[in-house]
Amino acid sequence: MAMQRPTRILAVLLLAAVGCPGFGSPLEEIVEAPSWDDDVAEIMAAKCAVCHTDPPVGGAPMGFRFDKYTTEDIDDGGLLGAFEMRERIDARAVVAGTMPPAAVKPLTGEERLIIDEWISTGAAREKAMEAAQ
Repeated sequence: MAMQRPTRILAVLLLAAVGCPGFGSPLEEIVEAPSWDDDVAEIMAAKCAVCHTDPPVGGAPMGFRFDKYTTEDIDDGGLLGAFEMRERIDARAVVAGTMPPAAVKPLTGEERLIIDEWISTGAAREKAMEAAQ
């Protein structure tokens, strides 16, 4: 049975906080939710859009590309962007950990945490400042 989202997020945060191998440095206080422009686009370009582009590479499925935020950002408008594919990104890259494949450098724990936090907070394009608690 798959872990429920709150339990999974807590597990990822706990592992990141204790510096578990593969999860990068200990977790720092998150003051603002990650955004596409400031946090996620660079990760997606380096680790996901290598294959998920137009045309797709290495057997990646057609119909979407991960170097663009939404369908509106894609010239022909016929492909889906990362925002529209966020649930699939979450399922494959964060939960299952099967993406990217071995041919591409794997996501670090910190990158997975950023992507998970981005998706769970609404997958915003730009940062919305939150008050630190």
